[in-house]
Formats: sequence, C-alpha cells, structure tokens
Amino acid sequence: MSEPLALAMVRGRLGTWNRLPFVLIPGLLVLAPWCLHALYSFAPELAPKLAGKDDPAAAMVENGQQTVIVLVFALALLGFGRFVPALWSLCQSSLSGLLIAAEFGLVYWIVYGGLAGVGMPGLFWHFDPSVRLRAAFGVTIFTYWMLYLLFIRDYEVHRHEPGRQIWTRFFPALEASGLPAPLALRPTATAPALQEAPGPAPSPPAPEPAAGGAGLDAIRRLRWFLGVAGLPALLALALPALIPVARPVLLRARGPQGGVVPGIVDWPWLGGLAAGVMAVALLAGSRAPTRLHALWHAIRRRASRRGLDRDRLDPHANMKNIIIILTLVFLASYVDEWWAAAPGLRWTYRLFPAAFSMCVALGVLATAATWMGTRSWATRIAFGAVLAALLSAGGALDYEVQLRDLENLYPSATDQYSRHLASVVSKPDWYRGVVDLQEFQRARMTPAAATEATTRRLDLLKNWRGSFEGTGRRPILVVVAASGGALRAGVWTETVLGYLDGVFEDFPHHVRLIAGASGGMLGAARFVADQVHGRGMPGGPPGTKGARKVPPDYLTPIAWQIAFRDFVPNALIPRAMRNRGDALEDAWAGVDAGINLTFADLLKGEEAGRIPSIVFSPMMSEDGRRLLISNQPLADLASNAGRSVIMADHARLAQDFLEQQGKEPDDYDLEYPAQSSISAVEFFRLFESSRPRVRLASAVRMSATFPYVTSTVVLPTYPPRHVVDAGYYDNYGVNLASAWIASHARWLAENTSGVLFVQVRAFPNEARLKKLDRNVLASGAVESRSVWSRIESLLEAVPKAVGLAVGGLQALAIPFEGIAQARDSSMYFRNDAQLNGLHETFKALSPDAGFFRTVVFTCDTSPVVSNAPNVETLNWYLDPVEYEGIRRNMENVSADRQTGRLRNHLRFAALLDWWRSRGGAIREAAEAPRTSTSGQ
Repeated sequence: MSEPLALAMVRGRLGTWNRLPFVLIPGLLVLAPWCLHALYSFAPELAPKLAGKDDPAAAMVENGQQTVIVLVFALALLGFGRFVPALWSLCQSSLSGLLIAAEFGLVYWIVYGGLAGVGMPGLFWHFDPSVRLRAAFGVTIFTYWMLYLLFIRDYEVHRHEPGRQIWTRFFPALEASGLPAPLALRPTATAPALQEAPGPAPSPPAPEPAAGGAGLDAIRRLRWFLGVAGLPALLALALPALIPVARPVLLRARGPQGGVVPGIVDWPWLGGLAAGVMAVALLAGSRAPTRLHALWHAIRRRASRRGLDRDRLDPHANMKNIIIILTLVFLASYVDEWWAAAPGLRWTYRLFPAAFSMCVALGVLATAATWMGTRSWATRIAFGAVLAALLSAGGALDYEVQLRDLENLYPSATDQYSRHLASVVSKPDWYRGVVDLQEFQRARMTPAAATEATTRRLDLLKNWRGSFEGTGRRPILVVVAASGGALRAGVWTETVLGYLDGVFEDFPHHVRLIAGASGGMLGAARFVADQVHGRGMPGGPPGTKGARKVPPDYLTPIAWQIAFRDFVPNALIPRAMRNRGDALEDAWAGVDAGINLTFADLLKGEEAGRIPSIVFSPMMSEDGRRLLISNQPLADLASNAGRSVIMADHARLAQDFLEQQGKEPDDYDLEYPAQSSISAVEFFRLFESSRPRVRLASAVRMSATFPYVTSTVVLPTYPPRHVVDAGYYDNYGVNLASAWIASHARWLAENTSGVLFVQVRAFPNEARLKKLDRNVLASGAVESRSVWSRIESLLEAVPKAVGLAVGGLQALAIPFEGIAQARDSSMYFRNDAQLNGLHETFKALSPDAGFFRTVVFTCDTSPVVSNAPNVETLNWYLDPVEYEGIRRNMENVSADRQTGRLRNHLRFAALLDWWRSRGGAIREAAEAPRTSTSGQ
C-alpha cells in the first residue's frame, strides 16, 4: 500500500472518530424527550409525583435528565473544544471583541436562569408561546449577529495581511473536526485576490498564506465560520427546550391523571430557533448587505451592475448597512408609535417583546463599538468628541427627567443652558415655575404649620368617626403598611387587602391610612382607587367573571422603551424626553385606568372619612429626605422638634449673627435652633396648586423608582432634587405609619375600640430576623446521598476550589455587605421597636391590653421542584406560577396546589377572633373566607 493511500485511510478513520460527537449529540437530544414521553405513557402515576413531591421515582427521572445534560456537554466539548482557542483569540483581540463576549455571556446566562432574582429568565421563557417563539428568534439573530461582527472586524482590520486573519487558525480546527469531508470541502492550492469595496481603482491582489483552506473565497469562509461557530450556541439554546430539567422556568402541562407535570418539548422555542437560523441563512446566502452596497455604488457612478465577486465582503460597508437597517427599524418604531392609538396596538410592541428588545439594545452597542474599532484614529477622535459633546449637553440639563404632571413648572432646555452659561449661583429669574427651596423654607415651613397639621388631621379623624354614627359601636381603626418588591409586592398587597375586604364588613371604611414603598404602593393605590369608584377589589375568586388568570406584563414596555428610545437616541438628545418611567405609568393605566385618578379626585372622600388616605414617601437622593405625597397634612411628621436639646440663647445667637453678617437674622439664618432636624418635605406644600394634576400613577412611579429599571424624576425645585425609591429610607412603610398613629394616640384610645396595624410583606424573611444562624439566602435544603449528588459534587470541585481561593478576599467585601445588610435589616429592627413602643403607649392610655395589635402577612412562594419557575422576583414581570402562588398565599397550605402559607392562615384566624372581640362585623359565611385574587 502506498504511503499517500495509507495516510488518506488514517485521516479518514480519524475524521470518522472526530465526527462521532456530532452524531451522538442529536441522537441524545432526540432520545431523551422520546424516553420521557414513553415514561409518562407507560407510568402515568409519575405525573403527580413530578409536580413536586419528594419521591424516588421523580428523583430518578430528574437525575436521568441531568445525566443526559452532562453527556451532551461532554460531547460538545469533545467536538467543539478545538475551536475555542481561535474563537477566544478573536474575542480578546479587541475591546469590541471582549464586549461581544460579555454580551454573549450575559444573554446565555439569563437563558439558563441567571438574574432569576429579578425575573430575567422569564423574559425568554415567557408563559405565552408566541412570546417564547419571538424571544428564541431574537436570541438566535443576536448570536449570529455577534459572530458576524467578530468575523467582519477581523477581516477588515487584517485585510492587507490575510495571513493574520482568524481563518488561518480556524480552518485547521475545522478540518480536524471531520466536518468538511462529508460536505466535500477541499482546500485548493491557490486563492483569488481579496478585493476591497469598489472604488476609483481596484486594490492589488494580496498574497495568501500557505495555510489550509486558503483557496476558499471570502463568502464561503464567512458561511463556514457562521455555521460551525454557531452550532455550539444553537446547541446551548436548544438544550433547555428538549430537556425540561435544564429549563429555568417550569412550563406546565396536564398529566395523564390530571396532575401538573413539566412540559417536555417546548416547540415554540425550537420554532423560534429554526426561524432565526433560516433568516440568517437567507441573509448569508443572498449576501444582501454586499448587494445593497454594490447597487448603491452602481447608482452613484451610473455604472452597469455586474455579478458580485464571491471573494468580496465589503466589511466596512456591511457594518454601515447594518447601522442603516437599524436606523430604519428605529424610524419605523416612531411611525408605529404615531400611528397606533395605544401601545398594545403597535406592531413593534408585538414583534419585540422584552427579551428581543434587550438583544436589539445589546446588538446596537456591539455594532457601534465594532464599527468604531475598524475606523482610523481621526474618525474615532471625532466621533468621541461628538459623543462627549452630546453627553455634556445632556449633563448640563438641571431637569433631564421631568414629571409629566408638573411639566408646566419646568424651564425650557434653552433656559437651563442659559443658567450654566451665565454661571448663576442662585435661582435665575427665568426659572419662573421652579420652586426655590430657600424661599419655600422661609415662607411655608413655619413652626405654626406643625400645629395646624395636627389639628387638621384630628378634624379628619372626627369626620371619620362621625361616618360610623348609627352603628352603635366604636369603630376599629386600621392602618396598613405595604412593603416594596415591584409587581410581586403589588399583587400581594392587593391580594391581602382584597382578602380582608371579603371577610370584614365595610373593611375599607375602617382603613384610615396606607403607607409603604415601591411596588406595594401600586396595589395600595388600586385599592384606594377602587373605593373611589365604589367597587370592590378587581377580579374575583378563580373561575368567576373578571378574575385575572395571568399577570400583566409591565416589563415589555420598559424594555422596549430602553431599547428603542432611552438607550438610543434619547440619551443623546439634550432635552427631557419621554422615558421608561412614563412608559411604566401608561402600562399601569392600560390595565386599570383608576390609577390615573388625581389626588384632587380623592380629597372629598378622604375628608368625609369614606375612603382611606394614602401616603407615598419616595426619597430625595441629594439629601436623604422623604417626599411625602398625600392629601393628609403631615408637617408635624416632616420635622423633629428639639425639645430635649440643650440650646444656646436665641437672643445671643441673633446678636452674634448681626455682628458677623451685618443684618437682622431669621430662623433660617439661625439654622432653626428649636428643631433637631427636618426629615421630609410635603409635596403639596411644595407645589401648592398641583393637586388637581398629580395622579396616583405618578406618585407610585416616584415611590417605585428602583435603579435602572425606572428613570429617576427630577422635581422642579432649585436646587434640583432627584426622587428615588421609597425603599431607600423605609421599604416597609412602618416608620411613617407608626409615627402617624403615635401623633393621635390619646384620641384613638378614647374614640375607637381598637387599632389594627396590618403589615404586608412581599418576602418571607421572619426566620432570618429571629435566628442567629439563619443566613439571608439559606435554602434549608437537605443533603442528598444519591449517585447523582456524588457526581455533581465531583463536577463542582473546580468551582468550589475557585470559591475557596476567592474567599481569601472576603475581607474586601465585608464593608459593602455590612452596608447592604444595615440598610435592609435595620429597617426591620427599627420598625419592630417603634411598634413595641406604640403598644406600650396604648397600654398606658387604655386598660385594655389588647387595644393595639399588629399582624404580619408574608408571601412565601418557595420552589417546590428543582426546575420551578422564578420565585420571589423583584421585577415588573411575574411568571404565572408565581402569580398564582401569591394569590393563594392567604389560604391554608395545599399539597395539591403546592401553594399557601400555614402562618398566614393561622394568623388570620387569630385576627378574626380579635376583630370580633373589638365589636367588628363579619360578613356572612366568613367562617370559611373566600379566596381573593388580585386584579394586577
């Protein structure tokens, strides 16, 4: 046998061996779902077991799926591992490559469950099949988009040195993989020239390296690169759709016996992947960007159109064409926004769900960075200067994010630029509608204001007491404190209040004050708005007309606004624009228009004592003070008198000031010696005429402005004040509500039959607050001794070793951890101390030991299976499983539904007894209270 023939046989056998992983991987992915289907059909009793019960059979099925995942990843590493060095060198060769790698990691991490605490995986694994299809399509397009940018940048940067292009390292790995042989891919001895974009004169042929695959034309190189480099990415995306245990969100299906089991194959997701691959194949096959560029040159030069050279890519022009296409998409979104009457009717909203919009935003960033990386230094400097100028112009605005309800008070962008050009230190004359904080404090924050506020609130309480005339009993006063926590907190607050409303007769009439933070105030605001309209809580028991079965998606409007407006172009436009906070307000109003009621609409009902008063308390970031937004006068709660402070003689202070400054002082000049501090500012004292314009939606939005998700509002004051989430000061509303009770403790003891303080907490954290050994994120999982657990321990050996090494740097993180824990935990401890103080106050005022009581309702939606949906998410999106668990959390524990919290049910039973002992009325059939649902 001749040596070349023997060498060819050896290569053929090696190629067959190298191709083996690519044969086994599809086989495993097809076999695993088929086996699960067969298992369910032959053993239907497994269906209820897989719904979450701790059963050996369920564990066997789960471990089997995990074993398949390990095998697939091992085979993928065996088959695609040889491409890793080339791809990594392509990423780390430039800043844009590192950015693309980071974006890849972020998107795929979320797809596999990353950032579950804020509900991000649910954006991709949405409960709506059509959304999952579009999300999969979007992430597939994003994957090939990023690979295209990597190849195109390398091709452009090294166009004069083809020997340094990535293909010279990529092709040997491709040939070694055994993939080219079945498709008859053979390197040739020579290579045609790599041409540049059409110009006045063609570029001279560039010498080719003598590397394998050098004879392939540029378009075939690009197609092979996209096809092969995209395979592991597609495998990673397809795996969760085929193996349920790999899915971060549980897609539920009905089992053979009616139980709920995991959905096996997610066909919409696979359909989205297939559609994305076909779209990429169409673009790559037709070479649309290059054809568009050639057509443009033919039109400009009035030249005849000739066939495209297969070795022409025109990288620079192609990236410009991508930017042009993106610009057209953005312009189409503006036309769509102008044409459609409501956001829900816009085709861009339907086409670009939150996950797709996120991919678009990341793609725009990567494209801009890649394009800039291929330009000359002169172009980069010019572009950087323009960008810096635009950002500086935006930074020169004092009021870059405006509250729509107060838009008549803000100065124009020209006026704001004029202030900076004139270097004005105090409020300029042309800031007419802006409130000067110094003048406001001198004129309106007088010592008499605190006394007036207390007297006025007492009159309101008397009106409320009078509204119960004829009942023959003293009323029970109820105060509600709703915790923050985005949509989860909003749903839970509305669920609890609706549940109590369904049991206690005339419950909203007993509620005098509602305070809280963030998303909890959305549920509270809707509860109050429903009382204005004279209706009960929205929705009803499951199965009744009007009950909402799935939660609304408030996150898609935010993501769309970020991707198509706030990121580009609004961030570069030096004026206040519509922002994602406005989009969130409109989304709330689209679900329930009651959120658009103004505070003037609530005023009459509050003064008559017929509807609860609501207090929003966002924080101003510049000075840490709260902004109290309410119809209630709260001047006495906005400042702390210095009754216990040893003060200097007032006359002596005034005399010293006069001698030093040469003018008669007032209290502002003397720093208010009779006060300890001013802790808050009343919104409607600050903007006195704005009550008829300020809506509940705006107040909720300011109270729920947590970082990056919602843009901060800048108040029309001088100096400007940025408003952030109320949770920065008190995420539970207890501090303000308890201060309100304390200010009227004596009157309440004499005129009510009891005071009930309802705490609505969106997260189960009581054990952590009471047990010294309870970690913040302790799961309470029991150690497993199965075979799979041992294999899993071996697989985790390397990450654990890295973790131990990083643990040596723990001292650096302790200060930051302490700050975070102090902010969170100290609120609880402070609030509990305040409530205990209230209890002691009422014990001193009333012989009735049970006069003051507080009850805590926490929401517990702990996962019941390893691949359960996102739970305890802090976002404006909820998975339907978590949503249903929240709605059922006031019920007793149900093993069938895997929902409910035993403590809530027992606490409610004790509350029922306390309510009766106070003379409160119970609705008929309240012994078995109805199940409340949230209308969120």
